[in-house]
Amino acid sequence: MSRAAESPDPGVPGSGAVVRAKFRPARAVVARVRPEPRAPGERPPRRTNAARLGRQIALAHWIERAVESGQVASYGAVARILWLTESRITQITALLGLAPAVQEGILLGEGGVGIREAIRAAREVD
Repeated sequence: MSRAAESPDPGVPGSGAVVRAKFRPARAVVARVRPEPRAPGERPPRRTNAARLGRQIALAHWIERAVESGQVASYGAVARILWLTESRITQITALLGLAPAVQEGILLGEGGVGIREAIRAAREVD
């Protein structure tokens, strides 16, 4: 079989090739990203409920955009890609039912509500 026949676009040589390589960032980049050293016995700062909930809402918007644009075939495919269960994806996307003003407040760190309370509130009918 000729190489032109293997390529998805015979007019463009090598258009079907996939190159995979390991990426190792430069030491200077790693040094800038590395957190400040902590004293022995000092614990890392805990994430707040608002920060966790904000990340979940951002993930819900990303999932919704990916499914609507056709990047991912279904919510089940998203679950497999992210190594989550389909029920967890349903819980995360249920957060999109919150009012936009509430979502904005949570993303700005103003919400003092937990994830479970937010999911319950998103499922309630006004």
